[in-house]
Amino acid sequence: MKRLAVIARRFSTFRPVALPRMVAIAILLAVLAPLLVEAHVVFAPPRTYAMPGHPHTLDLSPQKDSYLALGAASYGEALLRARTMQAAISDFLDAPDAAGLNRARHAWIHARRAYSETEIFRFNDGPIDAPPTADRPAGPETRINAWPVDESTIDYVVGHPNAGLIQAFDTPLTLETILLRDQVSDESAITTGWHAIEFLLWGQDLRHDGPGNRSHRDYQGEATANVRRRLYLRLVTEQLIADLAEIDRQWQANGSTTYRNQLQATPAIEVLGRALHGATSFVAIELFGERLSVALDSGSQEDEHSCFSDTSHIDVQHGVLGVANLLRGEFAGRRLGAGVIEVVAFQNPALATRLDTALDAALSHSQALQPPFDRLIQLPTNHPDRIQAETTLSALHELALSMKASAEALGIQIIVPGV
Repeated sequence: MKRLAVIARRFSTFRPVALPRMVAIAILLAVLAPLLVEAHVVFAPPRTYAMPGHPHTLDLSPQKDSYLALGAASYGEALLRARTMQAAISDFLDAPDAAGLNRARHAWIHARRAYSETEIFRFNDGPIDAPPTADRPAGPETRINAWPVDESTIDYVVGHPNAGLIQAFDTPLTLETILLRDQVSDESAITTGWHAIEFLLWGQDLRHDGPGNRSHRDYQGEATANVRRRLYLRLVTEQLIADLAEIDRQWQANGSTTYRNQLQATPAIEVLGRALHGATSFVAIELFGERLSVALDSGSQEDEHSCFSDTSHIDVQHGVLGVANLLRGEFAGRRLGAGVIEVVAFQNPALATRLDTALDAALSHSQALQPPFDRLIQLPTNHPDRIQAETTLSALHELALSMKASAEALGIQIIVPGV
């Protein structure tokens, strides 16, 4: 609730440009809706995305095909890079030294970039974060990407040398015991995923001018804690790979029971509705809200998304790139097919120009964020780097509004708290 209240306050006081009073009031009223839910809950999408009473005459099948291709390409790349990271971690654990630890860290950062571009596929009842049903378990998003992490759930922290499951020598260390403790005692009692691996590679971030600095010696020798630490890092990396492999399988063009197969049989307007609902939610709730607003408001390292490696700015940058992939029908610099902006231009050229301009601004301003992020969020409000971060917020705000307006122009209704 506290984090969401911060986001609401930022929306209500957000003044990157002068806003008419009624517009400001409308934004404030709209943003109060998220206060009724927890941060990681999946917002229920509409039962149908096709706007009632709207003439649906546009052929959206090219955009549908692009979306399916983007899902396969995005998760395929994320899995490929995660496996490269796994190999680097395995090499390090086989012969722990400083060089191997640095290679594993670089592989983690490289893999995270690709995963960040997949986050547009959240918030639309897809396989990454769909709620459980009688036929399927809940999507693994919180097991993959939950944050912030209470480090003492996993391993020692300053002032508590015996903290965490790794130090609990009387408890067998297995994947089962790790999963049984994941987010059970508290939402921040995270034991798996990207940020658990990040903590195990970097350690606590105790500085304001750079990342954590865990020693490779934590993994050397036969001391019980070091042996368990090696095993823990192998196990949670294997779990991450297993989760990503299953999501990737759901998006690939094989098998009759995959999510992609389900979308193939779904009307194009409903598929594009899912796409825009998820991506707009991601921009408004995650990028604008959780990733930037909360951290800028609190100035706390605990509110950084990737705090141990100090790469939160990269998460934002590649999150926006994921949005660009959807809106422009591209991936990794190559064209996949027709983008959203193209069909909006056919329906409303002025709105398409607004959307394209908003996307360019979000891309350029997010790329200009100045690391380290923990220094950035503690700067005074008149510092140029802090002003740049606030300008990025402005760009993300406009991007979310433009995306929702574009959806409505296409006859698509989406429900995005705060937009």
